Amino acid sequence: MIPRGNRTGRVAVAIVVVFVGLAVTTAGSAQPQPTKLTPADAEAYDYFGGSVSIRGDSAIIGSSGDGVSGSAYVYQRDGATWTQQAKLDSPGYGGSFGNSVSLHGDTAVIGDFADSYLGQYTGAAYIFQRNGASWTLQTKLIAMDASGEDAFGSCVSVWGDYAFVTAPGHDNYQGATYIFRRDGETWTQHAMLDGYGDSGSSVSVWGDYAIVGNYRDYGSSSYSGAAYIYHLEGTTWTQQAKLAPSDGAQDDYFGLSVSLCDEYAIVGSYWDDDAGEKSGSSYIFHRDGTTWTQQAKLTADDAAAGDCFGRSVSISDDRAIVGAYMDDAECGSAYVFLRDGTTWTQQVKLTGTDTQAGDQFGASVSLSGEAVVVGASYHDGVGARSGSVYVFDTIPEPTSVLLFATCGLALPRRRRVPVENPSCRGRSR
Repeated sequence: MIPRGNRTGRVAVAIVVVFVGLAVTTAGSAQPQPTKLTPADAEAYDYFGGSVSIRGDSAIIGSSGDGVSGSAYVYQRDGATWTQQAKLDSPGYGGSFGNSVSLHGDTAVIGDFADSYLGQYTGAAYIFQRNGASWTLQTKLIAMDASGEDAFGSCVSVWGDYAFVTAPGHDNYQGATYIFRRDGETWTQHAMLDGYGDSGSSVSVWGDYAIVGNYRDYGSSSYSGAAYIYHLEGTTWTQQAKLAPSDGAQDDYFGLSVSLCDEYAIVGSYWDDDAGEKSGSSYIFHRDGTTWTQQAKLTADDAAAGDCFGRSVSISDDRAIVGAYMDDAECGSAYVFLRDGTTWTQQVKLTGTDTQAGDQFGASVSLSGEAVVVGASYHDGVGARSGSVYVFDTIPEPTSVLLFATCGLALPRRRRVPVENPSCRGRSR
């Protein structure tokens, strides 16, 4: 979250000086230098970085305040250099295009919960497809039973031929998550997952598994929250498990953020109060066959009241990242954790190189392999709340050093440490 003879007899002895080496893990990795991304046409109140998603050498970043309706930017990495590949503009009637984004391969899905084609905040989501370096709109996703105030598109996640879109306002805020399936170039609604009380507050899909968060779920008490695991069997998505924290309590908001990778899931509980009111936490769950069990509870080494640790989460392989966007007077931070066997330890705490109070670094995070993307949508880069994004291409492993000590032995002629280190959506995966 270190251990450090003398015996003589009547016979002659030899005094031997021995150098003893002990390998230990250092107290933490130093924060690597990030690449800062801002679009060339950035302006005040663009909120660039409000949502982020990274896959391999590509990243997509939402800018829901850009222009009249919002936009999203795609960046591509070549070596250590990130360059803007495309700007995707809203083709609809909304005002928050880019509030959620997700990327997988050459497919991107972008949410706009404020699209008003059937009334205020009906919501929509858009599929864009890449061919070479060019991106084109493939389709607009809408719910078959869409209505005003659904906020469809609040969270999105895509994997292969499946796209998940949440509508937390559906049915008088009972919430729902919609699944769309691609056949060739055509996307059709495949299923709807009903919920209770803002079901669909977060979503993530990985392979044949999906996780949907519901922070208002009445698990152990009001707003303690829950998350639901779904598994694709043939062409049917069925609920496999309901996840809840072992120490859930009222108003923890467990499930506000989720992320999934292979047999691991991470769920944010950003109002948990272990280290003070709204200090926050996150939970790791592991799947063995069809059974999901809690493996770890993550908290920051320097946790404090009001940090909201867990507002955003992402997991990839043996790493996880958790955003604490209210840390340090809303400067914000993000914490990277590393798994060794079944143990998760804090590896490094990330902060913006030029962020200030109110910038909310860590409000969005996404992780792919060793690369981390962190949004600071309230950063005043080129104007008030224009927003910035920070990319950390590699998070170094905790290093081991060899400590030496000397011991004087009279012989008869016969004789680990946590790193110090701040979701659908990028990862939200």
